[in-house]
Amino acid sequence: YLLCLFPIAELSADVPVNCVGELYRLVYHDKQPGIPFEIECTSIIDQHIDKARTIAVYDTTNAVLLVTHNAVSNLTIYAGDRIRAKGRTYIYDFNQIVALCESIEHTGRAAAPHPEYASAADIDSGRCDCRLVTIKGTLRDIFQDEIDANFRYLVLNCDGRLLYTSSPQIGIDEVPVGS
Repeated sequence: YLLCLFPIAELSADVPVNCVGELYRLVYHDKQPGIPFEIECTSIIDQHIDKARTIAVYDTTNAVLLVTHNAVSNLTIYAGDRIRAKGRTYIYDFNQIVALCESIEHTGRAAAPHPEYASAADIDSGRCDCRLVTIKGTLRDIFQDEIDANFRYLVLNCDGRLLYTSSPQIGIDEVPVGS
């Protein structure tokens, strides 16, 4: 188990963040660049698109996306792999803050995470950010992302709400709309 030892007010450029919950807050809420991190976590999914790589990870405190370049590590990461990731928060495309990895190493193996059921309200609240979930709904539309052709958007009607979810372009062309 990991324990978050640094309240946000005490973070400095010299002391790395050591848990996913603090890293999540820095990236998605406080949006602070330049903060180092060194976390031990479990992988949810490892996705390669062009020369970039995004790894969804979690620990007991939260989940977060790590971004790196394929050149940083050619390590194959599977769901459930335990990893140590080092890097710092960084201003990336479109002025967004990301957790940019400078090194990744395999430290062990855990059970692969199982998706949990999420309602439309759970998705809207942000409680499911960076997590593996199952949602129930009717597929209303599929369209290609106008900025990144590697992604498609799925429009789902869930509990009377329309949810727009992005997905890498992997075999979703065969899914009939309305199913």
